[in-house]
Amino acid sequence: MFICSDPIFYYFALQYTIYSNEFLDKVIVIGENLKKIPEICIYMHDARLFYQITRKFRAEDIPFIALDDLSRFHRNWRVLITTSDDVEKISPFWYSSITVLEVNSHDNPDQILLRTFVYLKNLQNFHTMTIGIDPGKRLTGVAVFFDDVFVYSREITNLADLYQYIILAFQTFPTQMKVIKIGDGVINLTKKYIRRLMQGEDIKNHSEILLVNETNTTKRPYNGNHKLTSKHEKAAMFIGRRPAHQVLNYPRTKKGKKC
Repeated sequence: MFICSDPIFYYFALQYTIYSNEFLDKVIVIGENLKKIPEICIYMHDARLFYQITRKFRAEDIPFIALDDLSRFHRNWRVLITTSDDVEKISPFWYSSITVLEVNSHDNPDQILLRTFVYLKNLQNFHTMTIGIDPGKRLTGVAVFFDDVFVYSREITNLADLYQYIILAFQTFPTQMKVIKIGDGVINLTKKYIRRLMQGEDIKNHSEILLVNETNTTKRPYNGNHKLTSKHEKAAMFIGRRPAHQVLNYPRTKKGKKC
């Protein structure tokens, strides 16, 4: 058995199996920084998609196991990521406790990651998606909730990328109610963020934008995710959980004037 933490190795292993199936049967790729058996496993023969997914998971420091030997299934695995072409090969082997997430080459790695965490939380049937945002000058914290259950957090470097990520999240779960909560800690930044979000029809017409008091939003000791959480992500998590009031135009200062 070969153990490897580099998905590029597995990529070339997959290419090798075009000529020989013996090598791939011995390959297992394991995510780094494992403290327990990962809950996510990956099985697919689409080398390009496999590389995209594992590169994203490694960048987020999310543990996973990728395998080609189906006899190595473990009861602790909770989500199996595979393709529609490969799923028929798996059915005789998986445990009923493992949820299968079918993906394809057109899926964005960010979408796959978000769907994976929804499956880990057993939230396939939810009503509301909430996105908490902690505006920052250099880094912006983003936290995603489904029916008030925290699912995922990340940092984003600019407003354009934030806008695109929100659109991507909306497209991943198109039928659910959407709520965006924005912290008011730096009022000028908050104004800028709200203005940009309300300019886009895809967000303005399909979500409710709310303003949240951001006081003491960085004091959160626990993430509930696999990766370390930054202060911006912690703040976004608090913002996503807090009561809020609707934004009708732009946020106002304490004196009631527009900023």
